[in-house]
This record gives sequence, C-alpha cells and structure tokens, in this order.
Amino acid sequence: MPDDHISKVASMTSESELLNLLTNLPAPNDYYTGRHIAPVLAIPNNILLFHRKKLIAEDTIDAAHHRYSFVYCIHTAASIIVNQRSITLPTGHAILLTPHQFHSFIIPTKPINWLFITFELQDDDKWLSNLQNQVFSIRQFSQELLSKLLRTYLYPPSDTRSRILPHMLGYWLAHLLKQRHYH
Repeated sequence: MPDDHISKVASMTSESELLNLLTNLPAPNDYYTGRHIAPVLAIPNNILLFHRKKLIAEDTIDAAHHRYSFVYCIHTAASIIVNQRSITLPTGHAILLTPHQFHSFIIPTKPINWLFITFELQDDDKWLSNLQNQVFSIRQFSQELLSKLLRTYLYPPSDTRSRILPHMLGYWLAHLLKQRHYH
C-alpha cells in the first residue's frame, strides 16, 4: 500500500507539472509547420558496457582503436595518458576517448570502480568533438539516465527495448554535451 501511495503522489506531481507547462504552450500559427531541426545526429551502435574493478598490465600499453570509449570513474581516481598528455580522472568524473586516440592508464594502487561504455558511430559528423579529452562531472540527472541505460542494456526483454538502447545512449551523450555547454 505505501508504494501505491508514492506512485500516486509521483503521478500527481508529474501531471501538475505537465499542466503547468501546458499553460505556456502557444497555439500554432500554422498546423503544418513545426520547428525545423538539423538532421538527426549519428546514433551509437555496437554498444558495449563493462565494469572494471582493477586495471590490468595491458592497460598501461598505448592503445588506439576505432571505437569511442567513455570511461566513468565511480571510485578511485587515476591518470589516463591521452596522446602523450596526462589527464587526471577524479572520482565522479568521466572522459570520452575518441577513435584512434592513443591512450593508456596509470594503474592506481587501490581497487577501482569504473564503468566503460564503448560504441561506434556510423557517418560520424564529429558531434561529440566537444567532449573529447574533457573531464566532466557526472551529475545526478546524468546518473539517473545512466541507470536507465544500464537497466536497458542488462535486461533487454524484447527486440523493441534493445532498439531503444542506441537512442538512450545518444540522448545521454547529447545531455552531457548540453551540460558541458551551459556549465
């Protein structure tokens, strides 16, 4: 019963917020002309998520590959060497390594807790270039989106849900770009 009450309160809050936003929505001048938006961004594909609790000797060797690698340091800061430049990755922060960037890791003495998200982009138009080599904080909303992404990756009950995964990752990356742009 308490869970039912919580969901009713949450749905009332969402409904009242929605109704509040609707009061500011103007009537269209033309019912056949909407907002023209630039073509859709390249959508991530061949997505792989994995969790590391320790780095291994091979991680210290300079590597470069054709995939994007998103590294999120949940616990235990460390340094990453990217194109011969040392970058510190603090706890609660992330970095996006782009294809063909040489990178290696300096293995920390303590156990780590890192999430790796690797993927490919077809017809890449460099829309992620503003995240390249940038260390940024993963804030609460980003963590919530990341949790949804992980659940979708871990528990894909149907083909439909697995088709959602690339769009969810794309939305999350677009959110990080927006966060980076406005903060």
